[in-house]
Parts: sequence; C-alpha cells; structure tokens
Amino acid sequence: MENFIAYNPTKVHFGRNVVEELGTAAMELGKKVLLVYGKGSALKNGSYDLTKQQLIKTGAEVIEYSGIKPNPLVADVDKAAQTGIENNCDLIVAVGGGSVIDSAKIIGICIAVLLIFLTPFFRFVIELASWTDNQVWRLFH
Repeated sequence: MENFIAYNPTKVHFGRNVVEELGTAAMELGKKVLLVYGKGSALKNGSYDLTKQQLIKTGAEVIEYSGIKPNPLVADVDKAAQTGIENNCDLIVAVGGGSVIDSAKIIGICIAVLLIFLTPFFRFVIELASWTDNQVWRLFH
C-alpha cells in the first residue's frame, strides 16, 4: 500500500433554515456540484427539491447521481465517483440519510485518489520530491 496523507476539513451548518445558506456555502468551494442522493426520503420529504433550488439559485451547475441504496454497494460508489470525474465536479453535496452521507464521503476519497493517480502532474510531483530528497540528503551528508 502507498503512503498518503488525507486532509478532510469539515464545516457543519446546523439549525433551523440553514439549508437556505447552502448555495452560498457551496459556492465558496466550487461551482460544479455532484448532488448525491438515494431514491427514498430525500425525494419524498422535499429536501432534494430545496437543496437543488438553493444550489441553482446561486449559479451552481448541478450534476446528479441518484443511485445510492440503503447499505450502499461499491458499484454505486464507483459509478458516482466516475460521474464526478467525468463532469469535473468541484464538490459533493449529499442529501439523505446515513447511507447517502457515508457514500458521499467515500465518493470524495475515490475521486481524489483517482485524480491523483491518473494525472501526469502526480508523476511529476513524485519525481520532484525524489529529486528534492536526494538533494537535501547530499546537503547534510
């Protein structure tokens, strides 16, 4: 397994009517949103509609993935991550219960890892880091 460092800052908006701030908060992070949800409660209780309205209201481009099931499947997470990569999404917004939220976390990690390992820049950074380590070693020995 390759060594890596994961940096995952979290900001929680909690309370009444905080969804009204969603679009503004999202736009601080990016303009292309991967909206992830299941096929149940988020559609029935109106939270999907409200979330999408808030995102669109602030000018976000919304790409949707609605395939998350209770007790999520790896295949669904893979498909959602691929959707995010293919559409160059800047951020993920999850609407739903625990399965959707947990899936969104893994989708984010999958997108980050796939982009790192598929990008020529990553290879350049590794080569530069190796060169730098070698040069630093020479300075102190």
